[in-house]
Amino acid sequence: MMSYDSAELRPQKKGQTEESLNQEKQQALEDKQFLESLIADSSKNHFVFAVFDKPEKFGRQLGTLYSLIDLRKANGDLSKCISINHKMILHGHGVPYEGRKKIQFDELTTINKIFMT
Repeated sequence: MMSYDSAELRPQKKGQTEESLNQEKQQALEDKQFLESLIADSSKNHFVFAVFDKPEKFGRQLGTLYSLIDLRKANGDLSKCISINHKMILHGHGVPYEGRKKIQFDELTTINKIFMT
């Protein structure tokens, strides 16, 4: 997903303690569950769609997810629709990311605390 970064389910072990690795994995599971809650909805009229950008430098196709319900609330104007990607950031499950140096988990939690205050 584009424009945000979150904890990794399989973090790099280099320079991290076992406790730090476990904390990152736990946070990643919480982030994943929150994302699933945004995507999965019991209503029959809940649809999620993706807007894709060009492939990033490693060839991966990244995109922005939107809920059709949110698009309707924005009167069909995609520029006024809050993306699922952005909701992840707003709810403390990620930080803005535009493809530069990857943020380490301890920095990520500090940034999230700042965003949530």
